[in-house]
Amino acid sequence: MDWKEFMSKVKANELKSVYLFCGQEVYLLDYTLRFVKERLIDENLESLNYVVLEGEEIVLDNIIDACETLPFMSEKKVVVIKDLPQLVEGGTKSAGLKEGDMKFLCKYITKLDPYVCLIFTIKGGEAAKNSSLYKTIKKVGDIVEFNKLRGTDLNSWVEEKFNSFNKNISRANVNYFIQQSYYFDSNNHKTLYDLENEINKICNYRTGNKEITKEDIDNILSKSLEMNIFNLIASISNKNGEEALRKFNEIYLSNQP
Repeated sequence: MDWKEFMSKVKANELKSVYLFCGQEVYLLDYTLRFVKERLIDENLESLNYVVLEGEEIVLDNIIDACETLPFMSEKKVVVIKDLPQLVEGGTKSAGLKEGDMKFLCKYITKLDPYVCLIFTIKGGEAAKNSSLYKTIKKVGDIVEFNKLRGTDLNSWVEEKFNSFNKNISRANVNYFIQQSYYFDSNNHKTLYDLENEINKICNYRTGNKEITKEDIDNILSKSLEMNIFNLIASISNKNGEEALRKFNEIYLSNQP
């Protein structure tokens, strides 16, 4: 299931007891976790009904205690387990739970009480789909995948981010910004956090005019090393010394070789 389908399930109060959140787009993963917390947990009771456990340092008793302690003045209790090594492809097996505890956990999550929403998360890695825990979660709960935004979803997100700074941007320049951001470049791991940071820089630079132009994007947006080298060589070939020095300084200041 994708994150939008999961959000619909939350709004319809159709949650299962266990989920695995995984995928490239950690911005959406964090956003969805916040949405779950805000939707299900009273802010004043968060410390009692929202528990976050670190997977590498976890012991089985921590999970059992968190899941079996009844929610306080709430219908739901949310328990988040971050980066359990046994769920991460290539994860360090010496950390996290022992083999016997993993077998117990697999049986335990098939009988969770309905007030519990147990969410495993993986950031910066692939899910170990051959693990017994992954298979159990998929059987009794759901796997929620957070892939990169595409098409109109990504365009709308970028436009809304610029609008949040009281800036206007044309559809053509939205597309140009996405293209120049290298969000889909297979050689890097950019997320919406990176795009948000670039939007912040552009909007802080463009203090006077509300309209974001192509020139604003070109002047502020961080370029990949390959694009900077291409532009540097082009400036030298065109005997544009001022522009060549500016491009050289961009590469130098970004600590590129």
